[in-house]
Amino acid sequence: MPYGTLNTGTITPGSGNTLTINEIVDGTAIKDQNNMSSNSDTHLATQQSIKAYVDTAATQATTAAQGVGTGNDVTHNKLTATTGVLFGSDTAAANTLDDYEEGTWTPSVGGNASYTTQSGTYTKVGRMVNICLELHINVIGTGSTSIITGLPFAAEGSGRASSGAIGYFSNLAINTIALALRVDSGGTNIQNINVTSGVTSAPEGQAILGSNTRLLFGITYPSA
Repeated sequence: MPYGTLNTGTITPGSGNTLTINEIVDGTAIKDQNNMSSNSDTHLATQQSIKAYVDTAATQATTAAQGVGTGNDVTHNKLTATTGVLFGSDTAAANTLDDYEEGTWTPSVGGNASYTTQSGTYTKVGRMVNICLELHINVIGTGSTSIITGLPFAAEGSGRASSGAIGYFSNLAINTIALALRVDSGGTNIQNINVTSGVTSAPEGQAILGSNTRLLFGITYPSA
């Protein structure tokens, strides 16, 4: 096999078994590749190519840790935190962001109800869940006239309830002056609060749902 050639220079015996080579070493057995692309086990690398390769790897590692840049870093690949993320100098376990997800869910009134539209989406950040839905009942049949079920995550059971904004409703089964929808604690149901006249307390569980009722709304609630 070729061993390469020595250009102008000197080979000087050193102390012990040391061989000292001054000036230039050249030949086909020596590679000058900044990315070590040949991945050879029979060639030597130059000092310059080794330094360039190490410097590039160090830069990519720093960039990935900072979460910016291009190439083989977190801009193009996923960063996985197995126990969650803490921000700044915070070390409290209770403040660890340990979940993020997006998905769909299916709102329902149960029974044998049929639907024109039955669509729900959610975004979960930590324990907070934001849901959006469009529910258009075709024929309600034996379905519930007051409760919508099927939330993607059970609400926390602390006794607190969460309500949201109603974007649109039509063809309610009863008249309304003010309508709100609420996620009750500890479950996956959405309850209604419907005011039909001047009152001092808002009544809940009204029979507002019927055939052809349509609702569009969103709620943010803490999950269990």
